[in-house]
Amino acid sequence: MKYQVLGPVAALLNERKIQLQQQCQHLLAVLVLESGQPVSRQRLIEILWDDPDPIGRDARLTRIASELRQRLRGVNPEVPDPVPATGDAYKLVMRPEQADVHRFHAKAEKAKMLDGDAAIQMMTEALDEWTEGHGLYGRPLAGIVGTWADSNREKLRMEHRSARLFRMERIAQNGGHEQVAEECRMLDDNADTMLDEAFVATWMVTAYRAGGPDIPLWVFRRAEEHWKRSLGRSVSQPLTELARRIEDHAPDLDGPQDIPLARLKAPPTASAHPLTAITGQAKETTTMSEQGERPFFHNEHSTIGAQAKEFNGEVTINLGGMPQRPEPEQTGQSREDTGGGAS
Repeated sequence: MKYQVLGPVAALLNERKIQLQQQCQHLLAVLVLESGQPVSRQRLIEILWDDPDPIGRDARLTRIASELRQRLRGVNPEVPDPVPATGDAYKLVMRPEQADVHRFHAKAEKAKMLDGDAAIQMMTEALDEWTEGHGLYGRPLAGIVGTWADSNREKLRMEHRSARLFRMERIAQNGGHEQVAEECRMLDDNADTMLDEAFVATWMVTAYRAGGPDIPLWVFRRAEEHWKRSLGRSVSQPLTELARRIEDHAPDLDGPQDIPLARLKAPPTASAHPLTAITGQAKETTTMSEQGERPFFHNEHSTIGAQAKEFNGEVTINLGGMPQRPEPEQTGQSREDTGGGAS
């Protein structure tokens, strides 16, 4: 038995989907993301109905869990009770490797410990766990609605984005700028993609190194249009500076090929989503608090995650070629790399 949440939620036996009604899919998604750990009935009621009114919910949860149990047991009788009640909670009898999300996490973490082609191959295998329309962000938990689904979907989307950018960075380090530029073109599948500063900068730099200024400047103009239409403001100063340097054929843009194009850092807590870019030797950070009262993104569940609460993070774009100034010592809140679980 395999479980899928990185796309439409499903249980599969021998690659064949088991028919589940939507609330069974919702319950299955919660239990899969909890990796077999018990989830209290009260918490499940809050998740499945997104409603504090408990009237009738307890009995309905019992019926949904019973139906899910029967469906799974009907195709896999070797597990007599795949959704056992443990005290006042339910859990899913499973091993982490049975679920696409846990295989993705394991492979992505392993890729970050490898170098060169091995890292690229392992991250490619991690991304292959996603189904039905990858894009830059993926489409996890498809068909599941509610606050819990929105929050976890945003976390998973940002993990997909991080994995994509990591893979493209490593390919670029190997000199594969043309490949990365083409991949960026293929990933440009929705308006939010062009609001993503790290993605746009990566596309511009790799396209420039692959074939000159025409395509990256076209990418920049498209980003300008999307920022004005969606955000009501001009593109960030770092992207504007990058476009100017591309137009001027700045020598450092043709610099060492092994300079990372993008790094992602996510502080454990943050009140804003800094978009940070390094242009030459100068570093600029733009945060929500510096942009007045207008929200940086209109939707708190934007695929970019600018207001996705615990997924607020820092994006650093290294354009390569020039030595960077050392980071100033942090004051106040410390910043640490985080993995961002999805449970």
